[in-house]
Amino acid sequence: MAMMTARGAGGVPPEGITRERRAAAGKALAVFLGAMALLTWTNRILENMTIATVSTASIQRGSLEIQVSASGTLAARTLIPVYAPESAKVTRVNASAGASVNAGDPLFTLDYTDIIKSSSDALDNARADLDSKRQSLDWAAADLPASAMSRLNDRLANLDALAEKLDEANASGSPEAIAKALSNYDEEKRRLDGDKAIRDYMAKLDALEASQRKYGDAEEDYQSVMSAVDGDGLFVVTAPGSGTVTKVSASVGSMSSPASAAVMIADADGGLTVSITVAEDQAAAFTVGDAATVYAGETAYQAAIESISPSAAQAGSFDLAFALPSAAGAPGVSATVRLSKRSASYDTIIPLSALRVDGDGDFVYAISQNTSALGTVTTVSRVGVTILEQDNTRAALAGGLSQRDTIVARSDRALGDGDRVRLEE
Repeated sequence: MAMMTARGAGGVPPEGITRERRAAAGKALAVFLGAMALLTWTNRILENMTIATVSTASIQRGSLEIQVSASGTLAARTLIPVYAPESAKVTRVNASAGASVNAGDPLFTLDYTDIIKSSSDALDNARADLDSKRQSLDWAAADLPASAMSRLNDRLANLDALAEKLDEANASGSPEAIAKALSNYDEEKRRLDGDKAIRDYMAKLDALEASQRKYGDAEEDYQSVMSAVDGDGLFVVTAPGSGTVTKVSASVGSMSSPASAAVMIADADGGLTVSITVAEDQAAAFTVGDAATVYAGETAYQAAIESISPSAAQAGSFDLAFALPSAAGAPGVSATVRLSKRSASYDTIIPLSALRVDGDGDFVYAISQNTSALGTVTTVSRVGVTILEQDNTRAALAGGLSQRDTIVARSDRALGDGDRVRLEE
């Protein structure tokens, strides 16, 4: 009997073996394709983890639009301080901050009882002194002989005549005439002063005249006080003009001080002012006279910058002041100021988001694309720049950029010079 072999007729493998080999080859191919797919997926995951995705921006020409919007508080351009005329006890306060007043309206009331007494005592003392000085002069006159009184009158008349001649000499401008007139006057004055009886009488006469002036001042002061107070000895301080009360320092029971304002009034006819505080770079974009729109309440007013000055409240900032009409509102009301100004034209303008800074200064990342057998590779390179001017969203630059360049506007992670990136789709 012939031996059986693993091959059929002609050496061809049996059909079952062929099917097994084909199945094994298919499985091997499937495993290979799966491994390739896994590798591709893994590479993409790794790429997503290590390569930044960036959005881009192009270089633009044109102007920047410098815009500022800030709030401030309306204030009076002219403030009227109201002082208490005397130091006295405050018995009533009518004024309140924010209230409108007209000329003559009562602001606060003072108790003048002590002032009335002091003024009355001063008048009594001045009257007694005047009586005393008059008596002394009468006694001095009684001691003078008739000849001395006649001599006094002659010398006084002569002294008056010499004083007139001295005035005429001074008017002429002649040194010789002035010297002679002065010498004559001095000589007659020495004669008058050298007469003891006359000198004593003249001293008492001068004292009487001084006492009369003192009495006149005391009487005027007393009459002024009495005409200002009511029957209860109270003095009412009134508003000198129309306006809005901005501050009240007087309080019931306290003592008023003539040295400090008890009430402050914003002059109704003096207009208003509003100030805003802005950063130094914003202030540098504007000049005095630049136009602005001020929104107070529901009304918009056109105004101009009146002044630009360093801010006392915020170091490194600046205050911009604007004038408004009185109709814009009351002091203390909030207002919004909006400024806008177009810059000069620049060749290189980019979004602020593209700007970066490190220890070497300001820079941007420029994008480069190189094509090879493996595909297109996108990288970034650092380009140093100088900021010339900027607004709220863009900056004008000087540096190594051209209109053909594309730069990184934003990145989903930190970048370095020469890094590969992927462009945002």
